[in-house]
Order: sequence, then C-alpha cells, then structure tokens
Amino acid sequence: MTKESLSTVALLSQTLRAKRAELSLSQDALSARSGVSRRAIIRIELAATGEPPDTIPRLSTLDMLAQALQLDVQDLVAGNVSGERAFSGQISLVRVAGNIARIRRELGLSQERLSGLSGRFREYVHRIEVLGFNPRISDLESIATTLKSSVADLLAPLAEDEYSERLAKRIASDAPTNPE
Repeated sequence: MTKESLSTVALLSQTLRAKRAELSLSQDALSARSGVSRRAIIRIELAATGEPPDTIPRLSTLDMLAQALQLDVQDLVAGNVSGERAFSGQISLVRVAGNIARIRRELGLSQERLSGLSGRFREYVHRIEVLGFNPRISDLESIATTLKSSVADLLAPLAEDEYSERLAKRIASDAPTNPE
C-alpha cells in the first residue's frame, strides 16, 4: 500500500510505531513521555494492522505525541518518520484553523458551506477557525477532501505573525471576563 492510499489514521499509526521503534521506546515509555495513555497509543497503532481504531485521535493528542517524539506534527501524519521538517512547537489546532481559513477563502467557500459539503454540522468549520473545537483526525479528513487537500496540508506551519495573531485571539477569548 502506498502512503497516498492509506487513511490519515492508518498512516499516523505506521509512523508512530516506526518512530517509536527508531527511538527504542516502548508504548509505556512513550506514554510517560507524552502524557497520552498507553491504551490510546495501542489503539492508534492498531490502525496500521487494518483494525478499525477505537480511538481516533484529536489534534491535541497529535501535539503531545509529536512533541514526545520530537517530530513535527505534519511529518507525523504524513508518514515521514525521518522528520523532513524542523520540529515546530506551533499548536496544531492553530495551524489547522489558519490553513482551513486560507484554503476555504481561496476556493470561495463560506464556513457554513464547507461544513455542509464535508458532512459536518453547520457551525463546525467556524468553531475550528475560532479555535473553539479540538477536532478528530477523521473529521479533518472529510474537510481536507472537500478542500482538495490533505490533513498534512492542513497541518502546515503558519507564518509566525499569523500564528501569533491567531493564538492571541484564542488567549484573549479564554481570559476570564471582569463582571464590573
């Protein structure tokens, strides 16, 4: 099977298993290093054997695994065990939000239209773009397909100024409001 014919989750599972082997890490050691449960790691890795995974990881899980493996999250989902890109500490949700917004605008799609075309509820893309939702990889596959893209493309690092601006908006919206 080629990389292009595998689902993102299956490719992720192969990359995870191969990188873990390269670093001589057991599932327990990766769990301790990443903060992701051993059970979740096992379930993600089962996707490589063709078993439907019980756990489809969310972006936050990818961030934890990528950091523990010192592998950029884009390489993790693209099957690049050797790490073609320099490790970036950019939060994957912020990357995805920026890239979805950019590609969506280039294609002339509204958030609502993209949500519908990708089989998601009406405000789904909006919630991702405002960093209010931590999507599963399988959900991003349908959005990427609609955008004629890949999940790895959606995880491309953003320019630092755009990343900082998006992150600042998230931090500002997370800040408690003063009732006075």
